[in-house]
Amino acid sequence: MLPSLLRSSCLHLGAFGGVSIALIALAQFLGRRTGRVEVARTIELRALKRLQTFIGNAPVAIAMFDANMRYVSASRRWISDYGLDAHSLIGRSHYEIFPEIPDRWRAVHARCLAGATEKSEEDCFTRADGSQQWVRWEIRPWRIWHKPRVVNGIIIFAEDITERKKAEDKARELFAQQLRTEAEAINRAKDEFVALLSHELRGPLHSMLGWVQIAKRSESDADRLAQALAAIERNARLQASIISDILDINRISAGKVQLDLQEVFAADLLANAVEACIPQAQEKGVLLQMDAPVPTAAVRGDRGRLHQCLTNLISNAIKFSPSGGSVLVAGAASGGELELVVRDTGIGLKADQLESIFGRFIQADTALQRNQGGLGLGLFIVRSLVELHGGRVLARSKGKGQGSEFTVWLPCKVSVPEARSAREAEPITEEAPRPLAGQVVAVVDDQAEARHLCRVALEDLGARVEEACSAEELFKLMKGAAPSLLVCDISMPRYSGYQLISNLRSAGWSLPAIALTAHAGEQHVAQAIRAGFTLHLAKPVEAAELKRAVLGLLKPALPDPLAS
Repeated sequence: MLPSLLRSSCLHLGAFGGVSIALIALAQFLGRRTGRVEVARTIELRALKRLQTFIGNAPVAIAMFDANMRYVSASRRWISDYGLDAHSLIGRSHYEIFPEIPDRWRAVHARCLAGATEKSEEDCFTRADGSQQWVRWEIRPWRIWHKPRVVNGIIIFAEDITERKKAEDKARELFAQQLRTEAEAINRAKDEFVALLSHELRGPLHSMLGWVQIAKRSESDADRLAQALAAIERNARLQASIISDILDINRISAGKVQLDLQEVFAADLLANAVEACIPQAQEKGVLLQMDAPVPTAAVRGDRGRLHQCLTNLISNAIKFSPSGGSVLVAGAASGGELELVVRDTGIGLKADQLESIFGRFIQADTALQRNQGGLGLGLFIVRSLVELHGGRVLARSKGKGQGSEFTVWLPCKVSVPEARSAREAEPITEEAPRPLAGQVVAVVDDQAEARHLCRVALEDLGARVEEACSAEELFKLMKGAAPSLLVCDISMPRYSGYQLISNLRSAGWSLPAIALTAHAGEQHVAQAIRAGFTLHLAKPVEAAELKRAVLGLLKPALPDPLAS
């Protein structure tokens, strides 16, 4: 019985270390069993004395008060923390010693003297000298056994957390400052990127507009006209490349790059990449050489993306090499890896640039007058795409002015190349037959020039092209003629291309349809297919690409135009 009585009657100080006044419970037990209340009270007084002694020697800041908030006991830590005189403390009012105690704390004391228990993890107390002290505190009432409903006083535990609070505030301020610094850096990078993007887009645009004006002059001869067309095409391709890089950055950042995996032979990959960069090398006066790997070395990857990586590396090497310099492209297969190397005799890299050069918006040439142009996205895209293929890329250089070397490693195997089909090997040429003779293709776009470009490309294949500038015009057109295929823009007044194709599908039209649009993100491709389009092509589109797409969709109904 005594143990259970002790458990139910002991006075617990909770957060003050779990101290129990077992003697008070013993007094209750003896008083009830023998009726000797005087003995019980004597034991109780002894227990309270021991509690006072315990509090006085506690290693934490604890103080015990009576019902009038007079000191009954206080720990040395309490006396030390608050700068008190231990000899004159007992019996004095807490409010006499600390007259600056705010009313809200006095209210807390009053509630606890009425029987409540309260605590706070952090609270600010302003001292008489104006300094601030942060405290974690807890207050509990204490009672004697023969008057269990009467609160005889309160016990206060207080931990000075001012230094911890200062450290936390400092850490928060440092973190906030870091966030501000990062935000400012991001804003600067954004502003610099927008300015750079504007420069890079305006340059080709300026050139194209200038050559258009020259070509329009009546005295322009055939050679000058050909020169103008070549310049316009070159700058249009440059703008398309810039836009493509920006879209690739978005796809990579969002994790939405999709790879069309197939077997790609390394020798063909290098040959095609080098061939694509020959015009740039010739224009710059740079010698471009190739040392191909064994013909049977192959990787499993996305042919287009790997071509993009290599042409990017080769183009960069040419760009940063002086006239009369050289670029070597080489490949070798060993140990289950394909090693592709692009080595140049250009401006080289400092040691601290060998890793940072693969970051976004980074170029080796950081002078105010950047004489090579570009957005600084290419190498970031290269590394990201190579890593998506399970490979890695590394930059090496002996220093400024001593050239650079970029090496790509990809998992590979050695296999026997399959025979290529005639369709894959032979491009569409102007001399190809007119396979779409008798076919009607409807082109819907609110821009007349876009419609005209489609008309010229598709009429080369023998198609009859019907143009419409809106969904309403298309619906009128389709009442008189049923097209074999639809080429449609997305962003148009009143009816979007999505609404148009959805209405056509709902009406039972099953003709193949191509979404030809400037909305080129992965989400736009998916949205176009969900809306009912058969294929998505991003503007600007090559005439040959548009032709091949149309032929691919109409192929079941047509003879193979490329078969010999």
